[in-house]
Amino acid sequence: MEITKKETGKNITLSLQGRLDTNTSQDFLEAIEKIPEDANLIADLENLSYISSAGLRALFTAEKKLSEKGSFILCHVQNTIMEILEMTNLSQVFTIES
Repeated sequence: MEITKKETGKNITLSLQGRLDTNTSQDFLEAIEKIPEDANLIADLENLSYISSAGLRALFTAEKKLSEKGSFILCHVQNTIMEILEMTNLSQVFTIES
């Protein structure tokens, strides 16, 4: 998986490309550890082709870290990823934008 970071003030966008799974979720967790707690983190999932339970857990970890002082938004979620979020009811937990 490739992670591209773009910062605009307090808004930080992490664009994920490839697979967010057991092998790559640690890379995402390391990237969010560097994000200040008061930041507005946007995870751009336009180029994410697959997510496993480990990937879902990593997204949930980001939500927990940023929900008190900042924000965490998923954007450009592909249909296959959205189906997984809906099946797990995580679509009710995350803020999801087009």
